[in-house]
Amino acid sequence: MDPSILFASGLINIIVLLVAIIFIYITLRVMLVLGPKEARKSMMFPILIAGILLLPMAGTELYRNLPRQVQEPWIDMLVPLHGISMLLVILVLTFGVYRYYRMLKKAYAWEHESQKS
Repeated sequence: MDPSILFASGLINIIVLLVAIIFIYITLRVMLVLGPKEARKSMMFPILIAGILLLPMAGTELYRNLPRQVQEPWIDMLVPLHGISMLLVILVLTFGVYRYYRMLKKAYAWEHESQKS
């Protein structure tokens, strides 16, 4: 495989790994401020789950891009998990955005009703 493609793929996986760590760090900090009950109602819980799912995905892809002498044979069995993990991340984030949208819609409707009265 072309070395420039391997470099770009590795760089993208490092960025995804850093984003996952930032997701987890920020959401844990926000959850400490909000408390566990309020944090579950917010957008933070799906972002935390997405960050947790992104960590192993980016890690296995980084490991898979190493030269074949360094790799273990079992790493090829994890390749299908990359797509499954990405699908789960997208589904969890979509669910979080939808739940946040419903919460804002409900708050806006309540505010709108109180202004009419």
